[in-house]
Amino acid sequence: MNTKKLFNIFVVVGFCLVIFGVPVLTKLEPHTDYSIFENRTLAEPPVFSFESLFKYEYLPAWDKYYSDHMCLRTEILKVKNMIDVNLIRRPVVNDVVIQKNLLLPFQKAWLEHMMKRQK
Repeated sequence: MNTKKLFNIFVVVGFCLVIFGVPVLTKLEPHTDYSIFENRTLAEPPVFSFESLFKYEYLPAWDKYYSDHMCLRTEILKVKNMIDVNLIRRPVVNDVVIQKNLLLPFQKAWLEHMMKRQK
């Protein structure tokens, strides 16, 4: 078997594992109602009604539910924040100002006030 065909098989198998594996792992993972990492309540599974289906509220509610309960979601968010802080060196991550030995809540109103003051 040549290298190109082997690579194509590898890509197809990897794609299928992700497409079918993530929903299965998401379903098997225990669900919580609250995210300590994000300090917020996670979405609940939507209840079906014809009214919500025709108002186009039912399927977006499932999208929000699955995005809140995706497997390894907290770990993915932690990695994203580590990249923001250490690699990209963003001064504000998730509305928190990062300093050497200090974390401060970021207040957009204060920033706007300071920007107006400098003009």
